[in-house]
Amino acid sequence: MCSLNGTEVVVDADFAKTLTKTGSYKLGVTYAGAAIANAPFHFQVLPASPSALLSKHLPKVGASLENTEAHVLDLRVFPSDEFGNTITEATGYSITVGEHPPVLISAPDFDHTHTVPIGFLGAFNISFKLDGADIKGSPIGISVVAPPLPPGQELLLVVVAAVGGLLVLFMPLFALYRRKKKRETKNLMAESKEVKRQKSLLRKDNDKLGSQKVLLQVRTDEMKQQKDKAELQKKALQVQNKVLHDSLRQKKHSDTELKVMKRAMDEMKQERIDELRSVLVPSAEVKIETLLGQGGMGKVHLGEFKGQKVAVKSLLVINEENCKRFR
Repeated sequence: MCSLNGTEVVVDADFAKTLTKTGSYKLGVTYAGAAIANAPFHFQVLPASPSALLSKHLPKVGASLENTEAHVLDLRVFPSDEFGNTITEATGYSITVGEHPPVLISAPDFDHTHTVPIGFLGAFNISFKLDGADIKGSPIGISVVAPPLPPGQELLLVVVAAVGGLLVLFMPLFALYRRKKKRETKNLMAESKEVKRQKSLLRKDNDKLGSQKVLLQVRTDEMKQQKDKAELQKKALQVQNKVLHDSLRQKKHSDTELKVMKRAMDEMKQERIDELRSVLVPSAEVKIETLLGQGGMGKVHLGEFKGQKVAVKSLLVINEENCKRFR
C-alpha cells in the first residue's frame, strides 16, 4: 500500500502516478502494515518551461474608456507551464502598447503600468508576448471614446453633421464653379487684352494711313503745282514761239543782205543751185518753236514742217563770210 501526502492508495507491483501540480510530496510505502526501508520518501515537483498558451494576463477583455479623465492601466502577466502551474521565476515576457516599443517584464510581479492621457481619442492594441509569440488571449483592443452627449445635443450634432456633409458635398462643386469662373475671367481678360492690342495696332495703322494720306496730299499738291507750273511754262513758251515765229516770218532783209545772198547764189555751181532749189520751201510752211542753241554766227530753233520736227538755222548777220560758212 502507498500513501501520497497522507492519501492511501492500494497498489500492485506495477503502480504508476503522474504528478502535474508543483509542490512538496511525501510518499509512504507499507507492506503488510509496516513501512519499508527508508520510507517515507520526500520529493518536490517544480514547474516546467513557461507556456504561451497557458500564461494569462490582465485585463482579460477589451475595454471602452471615456476621454474625460486620464486612465492608468495595470497590465500584468501570470506565467504558467504546460500543466497550468504558476511560475514565479520566468523570462522572455513583454508587453507592447499601441505604437510604443515593447517593455520587458520580469519577476516577481510581471506587470507594467500605462497611462492614457485625458482627451485622447482613438483605439490601440495591447500585446502580451512570450519570446515574441502572443500568449493566450493576446492581443486585446482598447478604445477611448468621448462621453455620450446630453439630451438635445444629439439632434444638434446630427444637424451639424448634416450641414458638414452638405458642405463637404458643396465645396467641390463650389471649387469647380470658382475654377470655371476664374478660367472664364482669365479668358475674358485675355480677350480684352487682345482687343486692346488690336485697337492699338488699328490706331497705329490709322495714324500711319493718316500720315501717308497727308504725305500723299502734299505730293499731290506738289504735282499739281508742278503741273500748273509746266502748263504756265508751256503757255509762255507757246507765246514766245508764236512771237518768234511771227517775228521771223515778218522779218525783211535789207538790200545789202539781198545782194549778199544773190552774190552767194551766183557763185554756187549749177549742181549746188539745183540741189538747193529742190529743198527750198516756203517759210510760211515752217513753224518755229523753241530755241535749241546759239553760236557766233546764228541760232538754231526747233521747228515743225509738214508734221515732222526739224531744226531751223538762222544767221544773226548776213554777210559774205557768214554766207560762205553757212554753205
